[in-house]
Amino acid sequence: MNDNHARLMRRRNGRPAACAPCHARKVACDHTRPVCKRCEKRRHPDECRYPAPASTTVSSWAASPSPGPQSSGSSPLLPGRQAYFGYTSHNTVFEETENALALLGNRPTCLQPSTPDETPTRSLFKNLPVPLREAGWIVLRSLPGQVSGRFAYKGPIKVPQGWSHHAVEQTLELLQGVTDLDALGEMLCRNSSKALHDKIDPREWIAQFTGKNIRWESIGLVWTYAVGIGDFMAARQPRCIEWDGEESVKTAAECLGYCIDLGRHFTDANDLLLDLCRRRAIAAMFLEGDASLSAHTHHAVGVQMLTYLGFHAMEDSAYVPSICSENQRQLLYRIFGNDTMGVAFTGRPPAMTRRFILTPLPLDIPEDVLAGDPGQLNRYVATLDENGWNTKSELCSATVLRARAIVALVRDEIMEIAVGKGIFVTLEQLEAIKSRALGTMAHWPRHIVYDPDSKADQWVQYTRLVLRLDHLQNVFFVERLLLRHGKPDTGELLSVSSDMVCLTLKLWTNKDRFPHPEMFRNFDWLLMAYGAPGGGILCQELLYPKFVAAHSNNSRLTRSGLVQQLSLLVGFLDWVRPDAPNAQLCCDAKKVVERVLDHQLNGHQVNHDWGVMAQPDFNFDLLDTFEWLREG
Repeated sequence: MNDNHARLMRRRNGRPAACAPCHARKVACDHTRPVCKRCEKRRHPDECRYPAPASTTVSSWAASPSPGPQSSGSSPLLPGRQAYFGYTSHNTVFEETENALALLGNRPTCLQPSTPDETPTRSLFKNLPVPLREAGWIVLRSLPGQVSGRFAYKGPIKVPQGWSHHAVEQTLELLQGVTDLDALGEMLCRNSSKALHDKIDPREWIAQFTGKNIRWESIGLVWTYAVGIGDFMAARQPRCIEWDGEESVKTAAECLGYCIDLGRHFTDANDLLLDLCRRRAIAAMFLEGDASLSAHTHHAVGVQMLTYLGFHAMEDSAYVPSICSENQRQLLYRIFGNDTMGVAFTGRPPAMTRRFILTPLPLDIPEDVLAGDPGQLNRYVATLDENGWNTKSELCSATVLRARAIVALVRDEIMEIAVGKGIFVTLEQLEAIKSRALGTMAHWPRHIVYDPDSKADQWVQYTRLVLRLDHLQNVFFVERLLLRHGKPDTGELLSVSSDMVCLTLKLWTNKDRFPHPEMFRNFDWLLMAYGAPGGGILCQELLYPKFVAAHSNNSRLTRSGLVQQLSLLVGFLDWVRPDAPNAQLCCDAKKVVERVLDHQLNGHQVNHDWGVMAQPDFNFDLLDTFEWLREG
């Protein structure tokens, strides 16, 4: 495919260009050249015209990148990432006008962004605003081999890995022996001012931000890699760095934030910057907690950049998987999944919703296949089933992402009712949502479904357990809504709450099976996201009992069993270290559960001074499973 043809296939917002008749009639176009199938069916092939490409002048400095790998056999799929404009924007009106002109025989010219006409001669790094320049110095001096270097490069890891690992290794290779930080900063600034282009070949795409083409985004990626932020499944792989002392998420997060600021000084947005913003939000959760303002602020930046790039609206009937297109889909659903989990955790309104997502799920393709030869990718895609799952029982990052995305889409529907206002819903509608929530696992392949008797390795079993908890959380929320809207209580909520608590406790009681630090640092979040809400329902059952010995609809639910579960839950809550990001939330929940157990075990006649205590951070209506504490 030549360069002109590539430009013909895209509109200014990056989406495939429809022919003039399809665009004017607002129907889907399959973009077939020279005549689309819809125009063929209408028997008007002579009217099927596409916008013509504009001839652009590329500046000398943009056309001559820093020495590094040059593409020879292929060209970028897109001329550069531009801002997305949707249906209500001014762009749509003018595009319709251009297409009307095309129908009249006057071919429109696609506008292209202006580019500098000559190579800038002044120093970019030295002329940065003072705060940004100082931030750049801090980042550069903290790199391996520098005066304040925090970790060392051990050499490449010879195992199959994803594109980010390859990019980091190549960046660290280049940084070895660098002493002139002024020159390095200048190179980073100049490269960061150049657009990143989508490529079919992963090597060509990665070459745009590695080697002599490294950018501030490349350095930011190094810092996320250094502490394993952003991809849980990838974090289990061996890393090519070694920290000088204790690993510091705080240092990595600070340097990552500086790299994002420096990158955004030279470009509004690109795929790499969006990925860094997503990872920065996760770092804030690790440092300050999932309910912190910092975490939500960084997450909001990622959402805004995501919609600016238009990754939420990438409908393409002629989709061809590539490292860029799949990475963009993955970024969308990672950020969307984080958003729905944040709503569930805090009860705050979502930053995005499924109603505006047109982009399909990413395919279930391993990271090393995406980062490999395009031919290998095409062969792997051919082996996927009709729903996009791999048929080789491989558990990779994309597998987990797809499973959680399916859960997130249902959860978004639930949260819309739970935290929204003025939404009328019937019991029948809620029962339909419950059926969809219960049927979620039917869309999963068998090899990711949790089995307590499985002999799978620690990572596989841990991942399956977390996915099971994610699924149960949706059922928990729906059961709460059903009771709120008048459904008789038959014990389903208590049953799913008990299941959530039991599964969460398995993380603690079997912590010798899950010894990896990447697992441990998620424990406090898992405890508060899944264990605490379920524990709140168990507490309410002890305070306001609906059965004496065993539940009539579920014989495994006994009062003694509930007490035992809550006792273990107190132990897990107490085990969370004081400096954990959600430690205060765990402490508050522990106090509540302890008082309920005292009330139950010491007898109801004992006078309890509940006093004035910090309320658990569940001060939202539906999700507040400790609301009994505020009664009376």
